[in-house]
Amino acid sequence: MHKKRVLFLGAFQEPGGEEEVITYLYRNLNSEQFEAYLCGPFRPQFFEKHQIGRDQILELEMKSITDFKSMRKLANYIDTYQIDIVHSHGSRGGLFGRIACLFSKRKVKSIWTLHLLIEENNYTISKLRKKVYTKIEYILSKYFTDYIICVSNDLMNKYKVNFKSENIMTIHNGIDIEKYFLSKQDNEGHKETYTFGFISRLSKQKGLPYLIRAWNEIVLKYKDDTNKNVHLVIAGTGEEEGLLKELISSHQLDKYVTLLGFRNDIPNILSQIDVLVLPSLFEGFPMVVLESLCSKTPVIASRVNGIPEVVKHNLNGRLVEPRNIDQLVESMSYYINDPKMILNHGLQGQQLIKEKFTKEKMLLEHKALYTNLTSESEHAI
Repeated sequence: MHKKRVLFLGAFQEPGGEEEVITYLYRNLNSEQFEAYLCGPFRPQFFEKHQIGRDQILELEMKSITDFKSMRKLANYIDTYQIDIVHSHGSRGGLFGRIACLFSKRKVKSIWTLHLLIEENNYTISKLRKKVYTKIEYILSKYFTDYIICVSNDLMNKYKVNFKSENIMTIHNGIDIEKYFLSKQDNEGHKETYTFGFISRLSKQKGLPYLIRAWNEIVLKYKDDTNKNVHLVIAGTGEEEGLLKELISSHQLDKYVTLLGFRNDIPNILSQIDVLVLPSLFEGFPMVVLESLCSKTPVIASRVNGIPEVVKHNLNGRLVEPRNIDQLVESMSYYINDPKMILNHGLQGQQLIKEKFTKEKMLLEHKALYTNLTSESEHAI
């Protein structure tokens, strides 16, 4: 039987869910039925992290939306390696992947995974650029995409409304649950120090100024209570790092906040904090929320986009409105004042991840889609 050849395309611009999904699918798709290829720009830090050699990637620079040289190079890869499915990820990958399929001589199927609507980003993309991308996307999705995968139901519903697409489905991100099943001390509700954590890129999207202002209120509220010591750890790097340090200093919080910088040992950090806080202004379907819940760490997160599909208010965490400092303070106080809920919500969160958000489930859903699409092609011949 001819193996179906699937090429995964990504821009690998920054760490996050997109790179995790691509690398997992690439590593685990190979079987009697499928053969996987990986394509994108060479990013040393990315490939070292995932232990992928340079010889394993079909290198492709994707410099701008008018980089037709790279699009034709990708089309040549498709023809040379007799690719059956091009599965592109993210805005840039989706643009290059689908246009390259037009240049290819093969009747190749095009799948695009959408991790975040470009309309949600009001910080790094201008209105004019968003307008151009939206028009291009309407044409690509309507005429040149066989199937669209969204990482959350919220994303799928919004995309359907905006682009009237029918060939679309949700496949939630999944994680390696064994990696996050670390031992965590259960104090049966008796604690002296409450450690909250933030783990993500330090970008405008993540709402860090609101977190620091809320944390200042928490410190003022509990600093004189010797039975309730509080501490915040922040792991990550990014363009907001300078502003973050200024806010910590101006509020005199140096004693109560630890900046860890870039870290690869996320399971270790999660095993040492009590509650994760993610006050994002917008999100796709953040991996760190899944990782946190799997490690029995409740999550306080903004009620935006796909987050409410995994964070259930007062069941495995707390949902707050974006930019709402009072709700952040109230939610952090909730766990400090009733520490038994840390364990209770942690157990509920871990169970949910085991049932619905594993990498194995994610892989099976992708395989089913690939099989259906290639079967349709064979029947059409």
